[in-house]
Amino acid sequence: MNFRDTCSGWRAIVALSVVITGTAALLVAPPQVRGLTGIARADTAGGSQFHTITPFMLADTRNGAGGVPVAKVSPGSAITFQAAGIGGVPATGVSAIVTNVSVYAADAFGWINAYPSDQPTTISTLTYAANETTNTEDFTRLTDTGQVTLKNNGSGTVNIAVSVRGYFLDAASATAGNEYYPVDSAFLYDTRVGKVTGSPAHAAAPIPGNSSVTVDVAGQLDLPASGVTAVAVNVAALNQTAQGALTVSPSDQIDTSLPVVNYNPNETDSSFVVTQLTATGKLTFHNKGTVPVDLAVSVRGYFKGASDGTGSTYTPTATALLLDTLTGFNTAGGSTASLGAGETITFNAIQAAELDALDQDEPVLALNIDARRPTNQGWLAVYSSEDGDPGVNSVNFDDDGESTNGFDLVRPDSRGNVSITNHSAGTVHLQVSMRGYFTTPAPPAEPTESVDDESQEIPEGGVAVDGGRYIHAVDIVLFQQRGEGWGWLYWSGGAPYKVSTKFNIQDQSADGYCIAMVIYGDGKNLTNKNWVVCGASHQKYLPYTLGRRLYNAGIRVCRAKWSKGIDNWKYSGCTAPS
Repeated sequence: MNFRDTCSGWRAIVALSVVITGTAALLVAPPQVRGLTGIARADTAGGSQFHTITPFMLADTRNGAGGVPVAKVSPGSAITFQAAGIGGVPATGVSAIVTNVSVYAADAFGWINAYPSDQPTTISTLTYAANETTNTEDFTRLTDTGQVTLKNNGSGTVNIAVSVRGYFLDAASATAGNEYYPVDSAFLYDTRVGKVTGSPAHAAAPIPGNSSVTVDVAGQLDLPASGVTAVAVNVAALNQTAQGALTVSPSDQIDTSLPVVNYNPNETDSSFVVTQLTATGKLTFHNKGTVPVDLAVSVRGYFKGASDGTGSTYTPTATALLLDTLTGFNTAGGSTASLGAGETITFNAIQAAELDALDQDEPVLALNIDARRPTNQGWLAVYSSEDGDPGVNSVNFDDDGESTNGFDLVRPDSRGNVSITNHSAGTVHLQVSMRGYFTTPAPPAEPTESVDDESQEIPEGGVAVDGGRYIHAVDIVLFQQRGEGWGWLYWSGGAPYKVSTKFNIQDQSADGYCIAMVIYGDGKNLTNKNWVVCGASHQKYLPYTLGRRLYNAGIRVCRAKWSKGIDNWKYSGCTAPS
């Protein structure tokens, strides 16, 4: 890559290294993160692939499904039921099942723990309030018993129902499954006034009672137009005036009537869900309530067949606590303060989880987020710290101290950090736990063959292997006020690839500007505040990984000036390339 200009103005000397990898392990190593000790590991080996099934009810205390008693679960009591070998779930080799846990007719506040029958946990999976129906998604781990236990930790009785939408099977199985591909969190479909988005085009209008809406999914946002077998989404119900439920099904399949979101009057209720996608590429959302309800669907990623081996496989773990503001666990200085209105907390999830998977790739974590003791209605955004707040909900919560759990798939940044922003006018405490993680396999650690990069600059080393071309080039370039254009990298075969940079920047001018390394890939500006260099002489060493795969990338150094808000940077001379 070559960025040169003959214009006068500020100058910056940049030592730039760019790494392109097919499976995201870097020839320039990311910062080392040492983990804590003592976190339990899954009994099953890592590398499980996802399999979709027709959703079915695994256990229900309202009618005895799954062999559980037809009775509400008493305080401190539990139900245990068979999962392996039931309803399309194989009898062996299953490391985790994708469940939806619902509670009904609760007498009082409480919470549910879900765990393998022989390995209990005290960390909540679902928190509930009296007289409300609520639910959450979970990737529930299985051990050799093949059984799941759910314990009622409330002070009153409660009905519990558990449905299954899929399972993770050891990759060594003869039955090929699906691998996971994360995408940028964004709203796929929204019916709210002032927030309408999605395909097909539609007006701002809620879904009427006992009605449905069909949504285009394949080919939308960052989702492929074909080959997707399932999508990971957050589904929110808003502005309803009575209790009800939302269900979802592929547009060409019969609705199973199993809820993905149970909603209550005058509050926003949401839940994560992994739902099957068929060749139609469409999902139908059904409003099972009698009153209209607004629908907001945001996407997290997708699953597709594992034949090309470029996606991520899942490793379940024993439930691991990553953050707790009530006790000060993994907070700055052990603080037990709640998260204030509009406030953001950042913590190192990789350290807390003792993940050694960073030598493979930055993992995607399966997180349970508990919004505790909120003083106002609102929602939490959970995201990679380097990417900034996407403005997309992970957990919606009510006021008056009503705790709410949510599930999400979150990719920490290149330093292992996750951030959570409180989008409410009140305070809220947080408890975050991990159920497992997705990773992709690593490429060879050392170059085996020297290759040139496309701009014929001096290569420091490279490697060509099956499934992708690995390029590592270093160049010292003089930059000035406006570069003559974007330095582009294009590649083919095994794409998409991940981009990482390592650079030293110096700027001796005192013009009030900072310097930004701008990455523009696949039609988006991917730069965030962590790629901006300020301070004395504007000099800093910054190794960063984009954490996403691209089909092409434009890289440029520009001036940047802070406008307002920590993430609001104005880039001078860095408009989108044509």
